[in-house]
This record gives sequence, C-alpha cells and structure tokens, in this order.
Amino acid sequence: MNRSELQTAFDASRPALEALVRIQGEYDKVGWRVSEPGAAKFRHICLHLMRTTAEFARIAEHNDHHEDDGEPVSNEELRTLLGEQGLLIAELAFSLLQLAQLGDVDIAVALHDLYRRNASHFAPESPFADLEAIRYDEQLTR
Repeated sequence: MNRSELQTAFDASRPALEALVRIQGEYDKVGWRVSEPGAAKFRHICLHLMRTTAEFARIAEHNDHHEDDGEPVSNEELRTLLGEQGLLIAELAFSLLQLAQLGDVDIAVALHDLYRRNASHFAPESPFADLEAIRYDEQLTR
C-alpha cells in the first residue's frame, strides 16, 4: 500500500471503530459492574488486562519450553493455537474499546499515529513513515 491507500484505509476504518466503542459503552451500562467512579473502572479494566496478558504469557511460556527442548512451535501451530484463543483475543479488544470510551480516544487516529511513529523508527522507508501525524506526534523512545 502507498501512503494514499493507507490513509484511505484508515479513514474507512474510522466509522466501524467508532461503532465498536459505542457498542462497548452500551454493553458496559448493562454488563460491567465496576463503572463508577471512572478511576475504579480504569483499575478494573487494568486488572482484566493483566489476567488476559497472563494467559497469553502462559501460552508463550509453554512454547518457550518446546523451543528450549529443540522443538519450536511452527508458525502454523502458533496460528492454530491462537485461533483457538479467539475469546481471549477478543478480551483484549474488549478492554481496548473500554479504555477508548473512557478516555474519549479516536482509535483510528491513535492507530494511524502509532503506525507512523513506529515506522519512523523501525521502517523509515515505508509509506507508514510518510504519514502525517493527526493528533499524536510523539517520538518513539526505547
């Protein structure tokens, strides 16, 4: 994709991402118990993220043992393994949407600027690095 095609794709994704944030907000009204104050909701989202991340770490640790035994997990095995974890992956999106709603973050803009920022460091010759920052113009720090 060139820069123009990337920008068009980001623009096209915006309504869908905004709709998902709205859906998450509606779900949270009926299905998320820790909502007020906002800081309590944020804390509880973080706790869910830690649990979800720990599950991914458990999978990665299992794979590390296989690799250490000289039997690394193939890309196809990993694809299958992750495919079986659809709800766990959705948990990440669930939390992302909650955080976006809580912080009034436009996910399409934030992703656009994240790709631009990271590409400026890791892929400076790519069309991602040629994107103009929309809102977030910080530099990558390592």
